[in-house]
Amino acid sequence: MSIKKKLGLYGTSTPESRAAPKLETIDFGDHAFTELAPFVFERFDRTANPSYGTQNIQYYLPFRVSGILDLALVKHVDAIHPEELLFLDTETTGLSRGTGTFPFLVGLAFLRGETLVTRQLLLTSPAGEAAFLEAIQGEIRAHSFLVTYNGKSFDIPLLATRLILQRDRLAAPVFHFDLLHILRRLFPHRRLGSYRQGDLERELLNASREGDITGAQIPQIYFDYVKYGTDTGMESIVHHNHLDLLGMVFLFLESVRVYTEKDASRGTLRSGIARLLARNHRYAEAMDLAAEVSHIKEELSTDRNFLYRDALFRAWLERKTGEYAKAAASFLEISERCQCPYSRLALARILEHKLGKPEEALIHTRKLLEIASDQEDRSDLIKREQRLLRKIRPQ
Repeated sequence: MSIKKKLGLYGTSTPESRAAPKLETIDFGDHAFTELAPFVFERFDRTANPSYGTQNIQYYLPFRVSGILDLALVKHVDAIHPEELLFLDTETTGLSRGTGTFPFLVGLAFLRGETLVTRQLLLTSPAGEAAFLEAIQGEIRAHSFLVTYNGKSFDIPLLATRLILQRDRLAAPVFHFDLLHILRRLFPHRRLGSYRQGDLERELLNASREGDITGAQIPQIYFDYVKYGTDTGMESIVHHNHLDLLGMVFLFLESVRVYTEKDASRGTLRSGIARLLARNHRYAEAMDLAAEVSHIKEELSTDRNFLYRDALFRAWLERKTGEYAKAAASFLEISERCQCPYSRLALARILEHKLGKPEEALIHTRKLLEIASDQEDRSDLIKREQRLLRKIRPQ
């Protein structure tokens, strides 16, 4: 009898295949799965004191994971315990979210003290999907907080679709933290060139996945296995999923650490951390970090597109924290070197309303009028010019 019929996989509609006994275990190299329900298998792995790249779990002890709330821009009164977190990653039959695509391997990971527990659930036939999804739901219900990588756009909507087809609804965690969004905030303006998980692992964890399978190969390997009983790389898929989980856990911990400790040793992180501090109304801390930037002249002379935003952000912080003279000098520098109308308008406002210098504000307002083409902008600038003239003439 073929592996296909023995497992009760795709295309097994004959009485013989339906009556065939199910295997209690499936082995993919060193990865052994035990039957959980018909067509559903699971595998547990417990790793004490795990490492990934150059990082070890001991580096993050004691755990201070509540910093994730600031990273996610979430206001939540209670602290987060690390054992409340559930990390989730799916391997699917395609990249679309249509009804023809479904997850066949779901990796789940959680911390128990210094031990990382991973649970991988494997679906070998659509006939077992209800039990497969219920096992996933059970883990989500057992944890308050969910962590994924691009899960808000892909993994979770896909699982929700599959549950709707089963006339069920996805269990709702207290919060869902998507590491892709968080890491984009830490590394703004495409400073890494790519936000693939593997690239972030190399940048933050010094981890390199040598010989790892690509996502594009996964669907065909699975279909070959379930349709024809041909295993051309299921072990690689299981290993890839496990690496995704491990990388996700350490990216989570490292992201929280660099933000909590305001670790700007990587220049690419400095701007992102400062912006996150500001968005959480921690302006003084953001200002301290932004003050480490070299003089604006030096910055703008090296990489205009890369550092213009940093200079503008620092000027905004100076204005926000009430350092109006410094903010005016910064906005003047940016407006002259980058021909930035926004900076010149900000400068005119500070000169008029904060520093009481309407004459200087009038100079910059007229410079803006010289280049303004939009009628609405011109109208606002003319009103500003007239107001400044009224302030100046009585003197």
